[in-house]
Amino acid sequence: MDAITKLFSEIRPLWKDIIMGGYYDNSKGRGPIAPKDVGDTLEELLGIRTNNRRDADFDGLIEVKSKGTVQTLDTLFTLRPRFEGTRVAEYEPIDRNRVSAFARIYGYDSHHHPGYSSLYITIGSYEAPQNNQGFYLVVNDEAGQVNVVWKNPDTAKREVAAFWLFADLRDQLYQKHPSTLWAKADSRNIDGLVQFRYNEFEFSRAPQFTTFLSLIKLGIITYDWRGYTTKAGKYAGKNHGNAWRIKPNAKSELFGQIEVVII
Repeated sequence: MDAITKLFSEIRPLWKDIIMGGYYDNSKGRGPIAPKDVGDTLEELLGIRTNNRRDADFDGLIEVKSKGTVQTLDTLFTLRPRFEGTRVAEYEPIDRNRVSAFARIYGYDSHHHPGYSSLYITIGSYEAPQNNQGFYLVVNDEAGQVNVVWKNPDTAKREVAAFWLFADLRDQLYQKHPSTLWAKADSRNIDGLVQFRYNEFEFSRAPQFTTFLSLIKLGIITYDWRGYTTKAGKYAGKNHGNAWRIKPNAKSELFGQIEVVII
């Protein structure tokens, strides 16, 4: 029995207890529901301390992902791009500030954040870019990188605005998803307290990096950019964790093995 199978067998009774336990209070308490609440609550039930670790949640072997039953995309992992040789790097010499600089350069005015430069977009393939800001993804097999390309709406000139090396993407995919438990939950609101009931689990393992790249080309895996910053001077604002995401029904293509967990 390999380490992943052994760990899954050990914690499987806990999944059963959670499913049979009905509704659980939002771990953050009362207040409006936020997208991350369903995941934070499940991690608390599983005894996982909420963190931003680079490898999988359970002993680096099993990642836990959860969402409501609405058919939204599934998050794979967060990974900021590189900016060397781009206009962002020319504008901002300090690398840790370049995500904010990207939003400043390419962002737009929004009534949600007046006076700031906002960038809330999904970036897909050239054939299905999924945004109106001129961005799309290009898999450059020869260079071994995935580029974020921006098309200037005034001149139609294209430029590489950011990029990821294949090696960085491969490492993150394998570190975060040696195996993954995907959970879905219903929710209800009782006198201002949101509660979750976890009712469906899928278990996947063995992601395929070549398939990951193919799904980017097909527009099935996309990248979300979510944040805003000041238009000049010191950076201030918020970055919500830019992430690679996949259409739910395509997980069976990305992972060598996936199954519905029967309790």
